[in-house]
Amino acid sequence: MMLSNWSKLFTTTCIFILREQGKLSLGDELTKYLKKDTLRNLHVYKGREHSNRLTISNLLFHTSGLRDVIEEGSSKVKKSALYKDAQIGFDETIIKTKEIKPHFASGMGKRAIT
Repeated sequence: MMLSNWSKLFTTTCIFILREQGKLSLGDELTKYLKKDTLRNLHVYKGREHSNRLTISNLLFHTSGLRDVIEEGSSKVKKSALYKDAQIGFDETIIKTKEIKPHFASGMGKRAIT
């Protein structure tokens, strides 16, 4: 779990450095950086597609509604990450995220518990 907290801190730091350099904005939609095919069906809440509206800010501040693949995904994924020190790559993370339903729609003013 400690590694997860450190990786979140590192990611946040990198994002704010890029923001300071003018290379991205927290309001940028993920579609600016990822193909729409990659994002398709990533965030479907109550039958409605929200994937193309997700922003960097939504992910960074846990307001996207997406679930944590390791913490809330299958027990197999959690066991691999916790007990085998396994790494989950980007593509597998996207696939696993699509398999679990989000907590809420992004933009609802809600925040996931971290």
